Amino acid sequence: MVKPPLSVRNDPERHEAFMAVREGVPTSLMPSLLDWATDYYSYGWDGIRMDSVRRLERRLDRTLPYSERELIAAFRGSPTLLLDAIDVALTSAAEPDEAAALSEMLLEGRSEYTVGVDDDGNHELQSRQPPELTATAEAVASGTGSASRHLRRA
Repeated sequence: MVKPPLSVRNDPERHEAFMAVREGVPTSLMPSLLDWATDYYSYGWDGIRMDSVRRLERRLDRTLPYSERELIAAFRGSPTLLLDAIDVALTSAAEPDEAAALSEMLLEGRSEYTVGVDDDGNHELQSRQPPELTATAEAVASGTGSASRHLRRA
């Protein structure tokens, strides 16, 4: 859990909104995710890691730009592409410290995603909670009993 800043802790009305899980790529998280993807897919001086970009192309079944600036612009213009690129990077070759840094970013940004491990032991992006759990919680919270009140308050 992320500790809210002082201004939020002192204002209970803002606390709930602050703690809400954010879908997609929240605006405040975009620069950090772009930096993470840039570090993986480029050398930092407009040099693309062609093997990584080609792997991403094969996995996504589409062509991508071969200029760092154009690739990052493509990521910026499509949050879905950015998340796919990060997921492919995690599964392909991300080091444990890179995965941990990304996990921390996602937590701090209250993203709906987290870094998990698949059945083969590879890192991957995963939803913070399964859709079934979300549906069950929403069904219980919409009720009128004490369990519903407690769940809504939580």
